[in-house]
Amino acid sequence: MINFFTLFYTLILLILNPITLNLIFHNKMYGQIFTPALIIFDLIIFLLAYLTFKNKNKLDSIIVFFSFIILIVICEVAAGKFMYGKKNSFDVIFKEPVFFEDEKQNFRQKYYKCALKKADYYHKLYFFSAPKNLDCGGWSTIKSKNGPWVRNTINLSDQSNENNIWFFGGSTMYNGALSDKDTIPSLVSKKLNLSDKKFYVENFGIGGLDLHYEVNNFFNLLRFSKNKPEIVVFYDGYNDIFNKIRHGGEFFIFNFSQSLMYDQNNFYKSIYFFSEFVSDYSVIYKNTLGKKIKKFNIERLRQNKKKFSIQEISEDFINSIKFANDLAKNHKIEVYFFLQPAPFSRKNPVGIEALHHKTEEANFAREIYENISTNIDLKNFYDISNIFDNYSEQFFYDYAHLSRKGNLVISEKIFEILNRNINQ
Repeated sequence: MINFFTLFYTLILLILNPITLNLIFHNKMYGQIFTPALIIFDLIIFLLAYLTFKNKNKLDSIIVFFSFIILIVICEVAAGKFMYGKKNSFDVIFKEPVFFEDEKQNFRQKYYKCALKKADYYHKLYFFSAPKNLDCGGWSTIKSKNGPWVRNTINLSDQSNENNIWFFGGSTMYNGALSDKDTIPSLVSKKLNLSDKKFYVENFGIGGLDLHYEVNNFFNLLRFSKNKPEIVVFYDGYNDIFNKIRHGGEFFIFNFSQSLMYDQNNFYKSIYFFSEFVSDYSVIYKNTLGKKIKKFNIERLRQNKKKFSIQEISEDFINSIKFANDLAKNHKIEVYFFLQPAPFSRKNPVGIEALHHKTEEANFAREIYENISTNIDLKNFYDISNIFDNYSEQFFYDYAHLSRKGNLVISEKIFEILNRNINQ
């Protein structure tokens, strides 16, 4: 007679095998490591099913089953330590000649051992759901008086101070790979203090956001903020182009969540949410089958994305600037718009920057930047996309992000413009 344990193992074997998974997920469950690992897992499950089937002693079957459970627990613990201790994409990034040694050391000591485990910055879907309770000795979030949890900024002026500056931007503003003291808002804050300008600075940057989402967040903050800012800074350009090229014109996390909400395929939607639930409790699952199921759903829901022309992308960016400008004027707030630099906008890319400079998308992006700069006529708009052209060294460690080395140059320029106008 087939006992419960044999049926349990057989059921797992019927579901978690390469043939069944590829039938369910349209041949998207494969990979150089994934498929062999899955086959080895299936062989172990088959062996356990065979052992429990042949063994008539119920106690032995129970011992085999709980040995399997203990093995899974041990593997999960080992995988957790391995995932946060192994060399990964960040180690590849830190090989780029743009980081100071203290950045690398602090990152490994604080970010790897604390922040990476406490918060997944890109897991949160909405503006007011930024990671809470993140305090990792240099990588932290704080509760803003305006509502949301925001990336901590080094301030030398008290939060009750009436003079406030809000910074908006994407991941280059949030800057998750750098410590609190090295973000653009922190560096500007320190420069203002050294020049005896007392401002409380807040960093409302969020990875993936483009300008029209930031303007929406600016509007919502103004609705209930008791202490409105005197100055607002928007630092954008990259996401405004590539969210449209790659994600159908929407902030990619929001777009994905919206697509799921209106998804008519309840089967795949149910599998996705169940997979995400399991991923919260299993490091191994999250980084194997869970990752592939998530990728499958993202690709499935991306199929009908709209194609945008150079003119459409430029007009959307310019219209967002005009709307934010009008909003700021109505509240008597000074607002500044900076067109951010990226490897595609450098005339003299160095190292890895050259790889991101010569792609077809980079050519498209350069035309959009040129179109924006030509067609916008505002005194508070600053095109700093060529700010690194007078330097001979590398500044970007990937397609858009900067280390402290690059942030020092950007923050100096922003401070120079703010300081000049504050003194007027």
